[in-house]
Amino acid sequence: MDAGAQHVVATVAQHSGGSANARRTLLRRHMAQEIVAEEALLRLTRLCGINLITLYGVVAAVGDVRRFTQSKKLVAYLGLNPSVSQSGNFQGSGALKRHGRGALRALLIQSGKKLLEVNNPLQKWGLALAARRGRNKAAVAVARKLCVALWHVIMGHAIGTLERLDTLQTKLSKFATEIGPAALTAFGYNNKADFVEKKLYVLRSYP
Repeated sequence: MDAGAQHVVATVAQHSGGSANARRTLLRRHMAQEIVAEEALLRLTRLCGINLITLYGVVAAVGDVRRFTQSKKLVAYLGLNPSVSQSGNFQGSGALKRHGRGALRALLIQSGKKLLEVNNPLQKWGLALAARRGRNKAAVAVARKLCVALWHVIMGHAIGTLERLDTLQTKLSKFATEIGPAALTAFGYNNKADFVEKKLYVLRSYP
């Protein structure tokens, strides 16, 4: 587990006497604060389908994505690569290799399913695939593309699977809510709107 993730877990453990809802709120608050404080992680908020939990899953399960020299190595690490025979043909129906980090893989597939239902850069491609191979396989394929996009964003490459501006604003607003007014003030923001405006400016400066 990443050192930051360990810190979050330890912090929540110190408050284990509270209610489940209180512990959940505290956990999400620390997740949001850590993501906002880390520039590389903040860049990932631009990706369509990536929410707070999935983003922090990257921190906890993968750590530094840059240790993977190619996107396909990250895909394989998370078990999202289809099984292929030596001839290069898919084995059977192309079942996923069941290795890698299962929890994060499940989160990415869940994101893939959601991206089939809402307007985004991957929806048209995903629905066309769903018509040929079924919705579940399409969701996995979208998750694979999302994983590849995640690697490219971390590496500073320009990609096309980014949130629309209005969706990104909504996502940042939710992050601000998770962080809480006191922490926003401590970070130097006047309010939620100030946070969204400044982070949006930063995010739009990236390729």
